Amino acid sequence: MLGIKLRTREIYELLFSTLVISFCFTWVQNVFGIEFLMILGIMFIIIGAAFVLHELAHKYVAIRLGLDAEFRAWYLGLFIALILALTVKFFFIAPGAVQIYTIRYITRREEGLISSAGVITNIILSMIFLSLYKIFYIDIFKFGAYINAWLAFINLLPIPPLDGSKIIFWNPVVWFLLIVISIFLRLLI
Repeated sequence: MLGIKLRTREIYELLFSTLVISFCFTWVQNVFGIEFLMILGIMFIIIGAAFVLHELAHKYVAIRLGLDAEFRAWYLGLFIALILALTVKFFFIAPGAVQIYTIRYITRREEGLISSAGVITNIILSMIFLSLYKIFYIDIFKFGAYINAWLAFINLLPIPPLDGSKIIFWNPVVWFLLIVISIFLRLLI
């Protein structure tokens, strides 16, 4: 896909992270039996697209900048999210991140571009899902729009290690435009 070569470990970690995130989202819905499995499948597709494409966008831009990049799951973060979802029906997920491997200094601009790529991907996905919802009025599209707008907004918070902290440090104007767009999308949904 666009010149991105995924290592076997990356594929496993992306799939495992997506499954845990999907399970957490499904579990807090208080559904059981066949309905649980149906919603889990839907969550896996919608959340998988939002999460995996976000991470692959980071990796793609890093590779285009001549850097070696690889997704690494954060198993402790996934475990904490799972325990919180199972016990208190609330969770915050930090599933992992694309790690950059380089012997040279990464500039603020490069770090900002890499961080912006994931957020922009979620904004574009949110717009696509919202457009599909406005055409077909199917709730799954509305959920896809919501999840992607929410991920963009959360990732734009200027708190390290979130993308927003790197973007605002590189270019506050770009950060401001992206946060305004993500807020606007959340209001539209």
